Amino acid sequence: MQWHAPYGLPPAKRLHLLVGGEERRRFVTGGAHEDLDAVRAACPGRSHRVGRHQLAVRDDLERWHRAQWSGGPASDSALAGQEVGDGDVDQPCGLPRWEPQILQQQVAGAFGLVGSVGKHAGGSVTGPAGDRNGAARTSSRAGSRCCTSAQRGVSLRGRRLRRSPPYGVHMRYLEGHFAPVNEEVTAYDLPVTGRIPAELNGRYLRNGPNPLGVEDPVVHIWGMGQGMVHGVRLRDGRAEWYRNRSVRIPGFAPMVHVIEHAQRTFAMAEGGLPPAELDADLNTVGVCDLGGIAEGFTAGAHSKHDPLTGELNSLSYMPGRDFVQYIVTDAGGSVAQATAIPMTRTPFMHDFALTENHVVLWDTPLGFDGFECRWLPEHPTRVGVMPRTGGDVRWLDIDPVHVSHTLNAYDDGDSIVVDVVTAEGPFDPADPGAIRPVLDRWTIGPDKVHQRRVDDRPQDFPRVNDARATRPYRYGYSAATALYGIPFTPEGMPSDDAFTNALVKHDLQRETTEVHRFGKDEAVGEASFAATGQGEDEGYLLTYVHNPLRNASDLVILSAQDFTGEPVARVHLPVRVPLGLHGNWMPDR
Repeated sequence: MQWHAPYGLPPAKRLHLLVGGEERRRFVTGGAHEDLDAVRAACPGRSHRVGRHQLAVRDDLERWHRAQWSGGPASDSALAGQEVGDGDVDQPCGLPRWEPQILQQQVAGAFGLVGSVGKHAGGSVTGPAGDRNGAARTSSRAGSRCCTSAQRGVSLRGRRLRRSPPYGVHMRYLEGHFAPVNEEVTAYDLPVTGRIPAELNGRYLRNGPNPLGVEDPVVHIWGMGQGMVHGVRLRDGRAEWYRNRSVRIPGFAPMVHVIEHAQRTFAMAEGGLPPAELDADLNTVGVCDLGGIAEGFTAGAHSKHDPLTGELNSLSYMPGRDFVQYIVTDAGGSVAQATAIPMTRTPFMHDFALTENHVVLWDTPLGFDGFECRWLPEHPTRVGVMPRTGGDVRWLDIDPVHVSHTLNAYDDGDSIVVDVVTAEGPFDPADPGAIRPVLDRWTIGPDKVHQRRVDDRPQDFPRVNDARATRPYRYGYSAATALYGIPFTPEGMPSDDAFTNALVKHDLQRETTEVHRFGKDEAVGEASFAATGQGEDEGYLLTYVHNPLRNASDLVILSAQDFTGEPVARVHLPVRVPLGLHGNWMPDR
């Protein structure tokens, strides 16, 4: 058999096995040992088998992580034949330089873990002298450049990640469905059960935590550390490839969301950390100034597109600042508007709501006491409404509550309707799965907010057909996930039939739900809607589901109009995808 790489790339440049057809069968069963040896020689690293897939894996990422978290050069003097950088990340578009250890201090300090970060970083971590106001950036712009993978000498294809040391204590967010993966892999021509709809042409990407090298699980926070993006490329009824890539930003990398804007792909963070730009193959290009303004804010994790204007709307906070920023980035990627919103202290404002005419934000007891994020029960809970064009914020008090995520919002005459996932407090950032999230509807009037329970069963990660974002809509989708581990009982079923892994379709006009239940011990996360027509539910839901029978994950594709039926397709991935956070379907344009 002649070894060849897809799409005309020479074998020496391809670190992964072509998976598909006769080539896959002969390679996996040992019919191409000489070819495998040649690939190993051309692409140093190692090769192993995962299920039906043979994967060639590079091991330089372990050294990269060691370099970034130790604050010095890697133990090996070169990666992929090139010198390793010193860990600094410079901005491509005029933002100040970001220092890795200061980034670590900013995020860890925000969660009251400054004392533990030095241990992870190989030394004490200090910020700028006298800086107690959250100014975690240096002012020097000398030598500013875009820190690309080529400049850093880091090859981003198929590597071995450093394994975390054995944990001496139980930590659920480092184990089971949450356990980080230790390798970056690529597989081609993925096997499929069912049939991938031919109209699905694009990439499904999802971001989430992938913490490596955790030395002290007691102080570990799931939402801190490295991020990893997992992606599947669909085209013409085929699953062309699967890739997982660590977001290669020193310190605490963007790990909350992954979005597309102005024909570019971004891994998103919050709390003042900047986005990272990714290329088409999910490799990290560098830190980016998407939504960047002079005050140091950038686009936040839950930035929202307006489907009519193409604008990206962001609400960003930064620990130590007593205001938040509403930032509008136009369809071309330039900042068109920035509005500072005064607050009484720094709120933990993970998400917000957007209508055609208004920005809706909430100030809950979860916020920052100095640089420590914690639940402050004496702090009032209130909802703010501001015109999208800027201006004064109208604040209204509501019952104390923690707000997780927004489903959608729209204007309704003199009122605003907001559908949100909420939970009773307190909320502990170190244990996000300890709450019981439910779906509520808030109707915001001129002087009062009416709060109504839509569904009191545990669920989170709500999504909508993005074409209906900011406008009146009928259907919403959410997930009953192992993150919370609380039994979810479908309507009309006895409580002993409850389960913890399902997707839910809400008909908000008829006030009914449909539930797609997954198998025993399967783990499902957030699902993204892929529209294929003009109808609101004309399309598909895509999500990663862990398949315990294979000890690997599937990309599951459900018909939104046959929600309780069998999946239209299951794309079988060669590895496990940990439970993560947010992602998107990014269609070809």
